[in-house]
Amino acid sequence: MSRSAHPSDLPRQGYVAVAMVMASILTAFDVRTASIGLADLRGAFGLSFDEGAWLSTFATAPQILVAPSIGWLIAVFGVKRVMIAPTILYSGISIVIPFLHGFEALAALHAIRAMLLGMFVGATLLTAFRNLDRKYWIFALAFYVLRIPFAQNLGLYTAGSYTQTLG
Repeated sequence: MSRSAHPSDLPRQGYVAVAMVMASILTAFDVRTASIGLADLRGAFGLSFDEGAWLSTFATAPQILVAPSIGWLIAVFGVKRVMIAPTILYSGISIVIPFLHGFEALAALHAIRAMLLGMFVGATLLTAFRNLDRKYWIFALAFYVLRIPFAQNLGLYTAGSYTQTLG
């Protein structure tokens, strides 16, 4: 007779894997919110159309560049060593960006922030597969796949809410 899974069945390392899956959802959500609100961001920061297009590029391209190397870094150094500092740095940069003036500083911080987001995506499934029991893999894959439609829809709502309530 098999017993059903209980929350206590999930090992402590499994919570790290769940957190990484949630971080990949944050990545897709961040990109979608910024792309929808780009016109508002251009207005808030006083950017030209071209600067807005470059800002969008700086906010996405570095993710693609850094993602392939993360699997190797995690395999060599471990999840904690590779992911704790980027998580803290991402939070700090996210707090600082709204207070910036000038395109160069804004583009540089968006590029750094995008690299950090790319680390989350690259680490997600590797972390889930290394830390979760096989019976939980399907849930990790489901949440990983869910991140795109979830972020597409919630990003639209969030960008509109920020514009209407915060200005």
